[in-house]
Amino acid sequence: MKKKKFFQTKGRYFHCPGDVFSLHYRIPYLSIIFFTFMKRYRAGLLAFSLSAVVLGITACRESEPSAPADVHIHNQDVASFELLQTELFAKSCALSGCHVGSTPTGGLVLAGLTTHEQLINIDPVNTAAKADGLKRVKPGQPDNSFLLVKLKAITKPEYGARMPLGSHELSDSQIEFIRTWITQGAPKTGKVADPNLLTGEHGEFHPPDVPTSGFQIHLPPFSIPPNSEREIYFMKRSPNTSDVYVTKFEVAMRGHSHHFILYRNSNSDIPEGVVRDFDPTMADFLGLSFQLGSQEASFSYAFPEGVGLLLPARSQLDLNSHYVNPGSTAEDGEVYLNVHTQSQAPARLAQSFLYSDPNFSLPPNQVTTHTGYVPTQPDDVDLLMLTSHMHKHGTLFRIYKDGGVDNGKLLYENDRWDTPKVMTFNPPLRFNKGQRLRYEVTYNNTTPQTLKFGFTSEDEMCVVVGYYAPVK
Repeated sequence: MKKKKFFQTKGRYFHCPGDVFSLHYRIPYLSIIFFTFMKRYRAGLLAFSLSAVVLGITACRESEPSAPADVHIHNQDVASFELLQTELFAKSCALSGCHVGSTPTGGLVLAGLTTHEQLINIDPVNTAAKADGLKRVKPGQPDNSFLLVKLKAITKPEYGARMPLGSHELSDSQIEFIRTWITQGAPKTGKVADPNLLTGEHGEFHPPDVPTSGFQIHLPPFSIPPNSEREIYFMKRSPNTSDVYVTKFEVAMRGHSHHFILYRNSNSDIPEGVVRDFDPTMADFLGLSFQLGSQEASFSYAFPEGVGLLLPARSQLDLNSHYVNPGSTAEDGEVYLNVHTQSQAPARLAQSFLYSDPNFSLPPNQVTTHTGYVPTQPDDVDLLMLTSHMHKHGTLFRIYKDGGVDNGKLLYENDRWDTPKVMTFNPPLRFNKGQRLRYEVTYNNTTPQTLKFGFTSEDEMCVVVGYYAPVK
């Protein structure tokens, strides 16, 4: 099947299941388009082998500035900033698709000779952090340095996800090394922090507690060879012997996860409890029905009170996990999924939607704004959650309410292509018959080629995703 057949119309809506907010295209495996590329590639790999390869997808590594050679961290004559760059930035941040290349995350390159100048007293790209007066690094003021804020537990959602994204969290001692360096004025030369702090182990992986009402599925450890990646499927039947209703999902994964997707699988021939490596013939995609996607190593989503997602008795739940290992030794991938449920039918059933617009063209070396609409729904619905997806040339994704009451109201705004904002509406946001969503996406094509919709990291996308509930 050629990918061009999937996107020949003026936008299509892939969903599972339901009729509202849809054009009735029931192709559930295309939900992979959104979640496979939601996060940046974190490993310095020469080639990628993704689930989306079956759709003709390849991802090429960007050319990167050479990182400084490793320096033994016990060498007391090495400057603290040099150790910071070689032992932390080069190994956890200056990876393909992250803080390197021509379009680095947050406009910040953490490799090469200009790293220090890009950090000191420079405003962050994050608008909330800039409004709060933070600098990327503010010498002498670690708590006002966005670099340090992003490496710790994020307390303000507007600041985005904790870094390094999808990888091991830095240890307390490694973070203390950075704090000390900033406290001492963040110098480019000189020894101001104890190098032995950099030997601290990464933060440990802790699975979530088992739900008091519901169940937990464990995708057991599976090995990822060094400097490579691996994508697997793992089917387990849900333990409920009668229909139940999901009220909350929780996901916990080991570091270096690229994505996790939960499907229901209607294929009764799939063996239970067996790790299946990705099948490029697309056999794994047939019969899949998208339920949940997670970009973060730790993620949760709770439906509003009175709303739940139907989970039929003994459902075949297919766990799709993709890991990238940039290191020189083998690592384990591992996932825990908590499904919180109730036996009593909720007042309303949740539905999911994924709308993809392939009809845009971005001229070279130019800023372009693309607009469009999610199709009108035939009935009244309540919007529960909203998020977006674009690739690295996307700079701003806005979604508005179109038609009727609150026409033109801004509902969603996201300026991060790598860690898009997830907007929840509690209480839900009412859409009456005839109202719809209008999106407005700004791209900055810094390349000499025209960019269009595509599946590689060098192409672009325009995707709207969410949950809703029909109004009774």
